[in-house]
Amino acid sequence: MTTTPNRESGNPQEKPCPICSGSSYEWGTPGSSNGVYYVPPGSMFGFGSGEGLWARKCLNCGNVQLFSKSTYNPPLDLQ
Repeated sequence: MTTTPNRESGNPQEKPCPICSGSSYEWGTPGSSNGVYYVPPGSMFGFGSGEGLWARKCLNCGNVQLFSKSTYNPPLDLQ
C-alpha cells in the first residue's frame, strides 16, 4: 500500500518522509519469530507483553519508521 502524506496533518503516519520528503510508502510489520515490541523503561518484558509495532518504509530512500499498534490504526490493507 502506498499513502500520500499530508504535511499539515497531526497524524505522523500521514507526514512525508523525514529524511527525503518522499511520499510513497510501503506498510508492514517489523518481524522476527516473536515479533518486535516496544517496552517502556522499567517494565518487565515477557512473551507476548509490550506494544506491537507497524513499520512504514519510504520507497524513495528506504527509511523505516515504526508506529505503535495501540496508538495508531493500521493501514487499511493490514487490518
